[in-house]
Amino acid sequence: MPRQAPLRKKIEWTELADAGLSTAEIRAQDQGKPDPRTIEKAINQIHGQRRRALAREAALKEGLQEHWHLLLDKLDLLPTREFDWMDFDKSPLFALKAFKLNGQAWSAVRKQTDWKVDLAFESTIEAQLLREHLPTDAFWSLVTTFKRELGVALKARLALVTAVISSIEDSTKLTVVNEESEPGLVLVGLARLGQWLEAQAIKDETTRIRLKIEDGAVSFQNTLIARPTGSTAESLKAVIEKAIEDLSGKEAWKGLLTAATKITATARTLANESAVLQLSTVLPGECRSCARYSV
Repeated sequence: MPRQAPLRKKIEWTELADAGLSTAEIRAQDQGKPDPRTIEKAINQIHGQRRRALAREAALKEGLQEHWHLLLDKLDLLPTREFDWMDFDKSPLFALKAFKLNGQAWSAVRKQTDWKVDLAFESTIEAQLLREHLPTDAFWSLVTTFKRELGVALKARLALVTAVISSIEDSTKLTVVNEESEPGLVLVGLARLGQWLEAQAIKDETTRIRLKIEDGAVSFQNTLIARPTGSTAESLKAVIEKAIEDLSGKEAWKGLLTAATKITATARTLANESAVLQLSTVLPGECRSCARYSV
């Protein structure tokens, strides 16, 4: 009956078999002259263990690579090179009283006079696990900088719109009205005017605004801005143009220009860093997920 051999002896016989020796030749070299069945059983056992170990190693390698890909794929939620920070769910004028804004995979909540930005990416479990793999990577501080600068840019954009409305209201002595047929300032027209001015500020251009008089009222880009009361449309047009021109280069203008420049550059840098990370073929360290299957 085959006897159980020590592990050291099993490995020795297996190495001789792998070198080309037959069972009879292995038995002849062994002083104990073991049963041939014991030798063959031991060799089969060691070969089986090695095959299973190789299979586990291959499965672990494949699994880790898939695990890394799943984590890195979530970086797609971060800004791309085409990211437009000005694209959010409300026109700036209609966002003046909003407490929350939503944009391209980000949301912002008003905190007194500032805006706190959160990214959809950070709320995922993949982001948490990726941070465990890369706890000290500069990428995370870049994400923090991006959120802070986006919040500043949102605040600056709304500040310019506020300045536009205040300047026009003070200059014209008119108030905002709900009906376009009433004398006063029209929200939709003010919103379009504000967006035009913010585009000028971001490019730091001072293109002269071109208002028109249509049916006794003042319009901009085919949108009604104001109906006069106690004055002519021509004089009202001149007052509004002067109010807008006075904003060029002032505090709200410069604030938006500076903030837009910063967030645009930071968004581009973050997009580039995200792309670099996604090209990674190996992630260092372990996270809660992959640590469960470590060998």
